[in-house]
Amino acid sequence: KIKILQVNLVNHCVTKITIIFMFFLIVFHRHGWHSKIKIPKRIGYAGEYRSFMLTSAKKHEIRPESQHLLKEYLDLLSNDLEMGNYAPLLEVKNDWVKEQLDSCTFKIPEKFVVFTPGAIYGPSKQWPVENFRELGKQLHEAFGHKILLLGTIDDFESGTKIAHDHDWIYNFCGKTTLAQ
Repeated sequence: KIKILQVNLVNHCVTKITIIFMFFLIVFHRHGWHSKIKIPKRIGYAGEYRSFMLTSAKKHEIRPESQHLLKEYLDLLSNDLEMGNYAPLLEVKNDWVKEQLDSCTFKIPEKFVVFTPGAIYGPSKQWPVENFRELGKQLHEAFGHKILLLGTIDDFESGTKIAHDHDWIYNFCGKTTLAQ
């Protein structure tokens, strides 16, 4: 009975979504939404129910999300465009770097490696704490570098677990600014 109930519930939800989607199509198509957008050429990738809004719906030539998003967008225009010509570039002046580092309330080791253990989408996207601990141990033994843990206050607990019993791992999660 539980499986039948689940199937009926899923079918009921799918039916409601389908009806809403069909209503959306009828209303917007009836009122000429194509002409109101005033974008004569709308190019994008087919799929995810967006093809009907595009004048040219392209198919992915390689598996979606297997390359940098910028490259996927450039491929919409032409497959010959290289990312190197369009990739964002971060330029930082030495004076600004010195100012940010001088504003730190802690002493920064001369040689260090930075780990950022957090993940905005939660634990399912996070590398396990034990892996950070093991990698830190291997790097410290091989090179003698200190390990700095950076992240938001939400990452502080993970940082505490990673740094536990290691005086060469510093947990600065939630204690620094993005600029620092």
